[in-house]
Parts: sequence; C-alpha cells; structure tokens
Amino acid sequence: MSAGGAAASSAAAVDSAAATVQLSTGGAAGPAVEGAPGRAEIGTGAGVEAGPEVGGRVAKEPGRWWRGLTGSVAAGLAVLAVGVLGVAVVCLVTGAPGPGLFLLIGHPVAAVAALLVQRVADRRNGAVAGVAGVGVLVITLVALTLFWWA
Repeated sequence: MSAGGAAASSAAAVDSAAATVQLSTGGAAGPAVEGAPGRAEIGTGAGVEAGPEVGGRVAKEPGRWWRGLTGSVAAGLAVLAVGVLGVAVVCLVTGAPGPGLFLLIGHPVAAVAALLVQRVADRRNGAVAGVAGVGVLVITLVALTLFWWA
C-alpha cells in the first residue's frame, strides 16, 4: 500500500469515528431530543438543561457561594470534632489531662447537627436553603463560644 493510500484510509477512519461520536451525542446529524434544548448526555439520549446563557457563558446557580461557604464551615467543625477526639485519645494513652466530657460529647454533637443542617441547605432552594445556611453558622458560633471562648 502506498503512503497516499494509507493516509486516505486513516482519514476515512477518522471521519467515520467523528460521525459516530456526533450521532451518539445528539449532534447536528443525530436525532433531536424532545423538550431538551441544549446538551444531551452521552449514551442516554436524555437532555441536560444547562441553564440560561449570559454573555455567551452558562449562568451559575444562585446561592452557590453561600452553600460553599456554609458547607466549608460545617466540614471545618467536623474536622475540629475529630481533632478533639484525637487529642483525647492521645491524652488517655499518655496519662496527660485532656479535654473534659463536655467537649468530648459537645463537639461531635455540634458537628453532626451542622452537617445535617448543611444537607438541608444543599438539597433545598430559596429561603429554606438560606435559613439552613444561617443555621450552620449559628451552630458553629454556639459551639465555638461554649467550647473555646467561654
């Protein structure tokens, strides 16, 4: 086979692969997905609503930064609870005085409460999500006040 023949067969294979990909993703040559303007998921044929376009970009979901902030606070409180429990174990092993029972129970309870309220904030929209986010901040503020600042 000549070099020109190999190049022609490679180009045909690439064109065939591109057409297959275009058909499977619902491209210009593929079937239209009813009720789904925008993008289609690969392999399912179901449409994915991307949200309104603003200035050529897809707009982000409102409240996303708030959920990120309160989620980070809840996760930080959980890490703090694990740290307090770890310090208690080290103090128990070494015989050193450690955190009291109030802290050992209070930190995990506050962390679980904050994570549960954050779950509500992540799964709901509107005012409910906003109030749940405020709840995470209040739980964290109460925990820090009772266990560290008081």
